[in-house]
Amino acid sequence: MIANVAAIFYLSLAVAAVLVAGHVLRSNGRTLLVAACPEGNRSGAEAGMRLIMATFYLFGFGFVFLIASTGNAPADLLAALQVLVMKLGSGMVLLGLTSAGASLSIQGVVTRAATRASASA
Repeated sequence: MIANVAAIFYLSLAVAAVLVAGHVLRSNGRTLLVAACPEGNRSGAEAGMRLIMATFYLFGFGFVFLIASTGNAPADLLAALQVLVMKLGSGMVLLGLTSAGASLSIQGVVTRAATRASASA
C-alpha cells in the first residue's frame, strides 16, 4: 500500500516538475529565439523551439518513467520517503541539466544570429 501511494505521489510530482520546467523554458526561450531571428523568419524560430522542447520533454518524461520502476518496494513510510526523495532529486538534477543544455543551444542560436547581423551591417 505504501509503495503504491509513494509511486503515485512520485509520478505526480515528477510529471508536474517536467511540465513547469518545460513551460518556463518554452516561454523564455521562444522570446529569445524570435528576437534573434531576422524579420520574416519567425517560423524558423518557432520550429527550432519546437525541436528543443521535444528533446527536453523526451529526456524529462523518459527519465521520470524509467526511474519510476527502479528499486524495491519500500516496507515502511520512512523507506518510502527515502526512495521518493532519491528519485525526485535525481529527476531534478536531470531537469536542470537538460534545461541548461537547451538554454545553451538557444544562446548559441542567438549569438550566431547577432554575429550574422553585425557582419552584414
